[in-house]
Amino acid sequence: MNDAPLEESIFELSSAALAVLGDDGRVARVNRAALELPGLDVPALLEGRAPGADVSAFRAELQARGRASAAVSITGSDGAVHHVTLEGRGRVVVVRDTTAVHELEEELRQLRRVESVGYLTASLAHDFNNLLTVIACSTAILAREIHDRDRLFELAQEIQLATERATAMVRQLLARIRRTAAAPAPLDLNQAIVGLSPLLERLVGDGVEVHLALDDEVAHPVVDSDAFEHALLNLVVNARDAMPSGGRLEIATRNVELGEGAPAGVGGGYGARYVALAVTDTGSGMSREVRDRMFDRCFTTKERGRGSGLGLSMVQRFASQSGGCISVHSAPGQGTTIALYFPREQAAGTQELDRPADSCGRAL
Repeated sequence: MNDAPLEESIFELSSAALAVLGDDGRVARVNRAALELPGLDVPALLEGRAPGADVSAFRAELQARGRASAAVSITGSDGAVHHVTLEGRGRVVVVRDTTAVHELEEELRQLRRVESVGYLTASLAHDFNNLLTVIACSTAILAREIHDRDRLFELAQEIQLATERATAMVRQLLARIRRTAAAPAPLDLNQAIVGLSPLLERLVGDGVEVHLALDDEVAHPVVDSDAFEHALLNLVVNARDAMPSGGRLEIATRNVELGEGAPAGVGGGYGARYVALAVTDTGSGMSREVRDRMFDRCFTTKERGRGSGLGLSMVQRFASQSGGCISVHSAPGQGTTIALYFPREQAAGTQELDRPADSCGRAL
């Protein structure tokens, strides 16, 4: 019985990407799965013609021992970096694109690093708070001792007020560190933003003007307040980094009806009533290539050590988990607007609307 047709069928229908090397070491044939690997030219990879593909050691070991394995990183035809593993037996090579696994591992490493920084921050905050207590007590005593000397008394009062503000900041930091459980509830976005505004102004620095455009009639979406504040801080930090020479930052809230500025994907079968939070900067803007990848895990255009690439992916996840979505308007030299859309709070006795599962028009 001739098994060739069966072997041919198995080769072609296999879900694994397979390649067969010829006597000359070149790729003689590949199966359908290998042809369908996005962004990868398997023959060019195995023959060492792909950008960054150093497979000479793998090929030499496979020829000498009849078996070999390797992990390589190459630039694919789509311009992205792909992490690939090769497993060779005889003349057959199995090609696996492990880029997604690599990104998840990198995200885990980043999260562990962030967690370590959190523990360190908590420890330093406690120590700093103790030092501030000493300073506060000392300045209070000093103020009493020199109350009849006007200029010195004014200076002591300024020190005391600055210490009180610093103490309040540390207490706020410690309170945020201790909060862990998500608790979605109707949130007054305007009140939350106004409460954060002193911190936001310190974050952006003197060169950036912060403007609040808050609609007094804005509805209260059901979201986790801590996650909302974290998302807003991430957006503000990104906006600040896009304006190294200064600029203008606007934070706006408004109710959105379908057809009144809601991006494609908002509304439709999910209802048409949303609350929008928009953060707009006058910074450098983004190219389409950057916009297309800005929500990818661990993707960042910042210098090494200045960004983990996790902030915007977390913001997008927060919007999605809140039943909403996120949209982006940006172009080089024209600044950026990132808007979060949340379903409005449902009135008592009304039927809850279905929630959209995907992000909306994120790169417009």
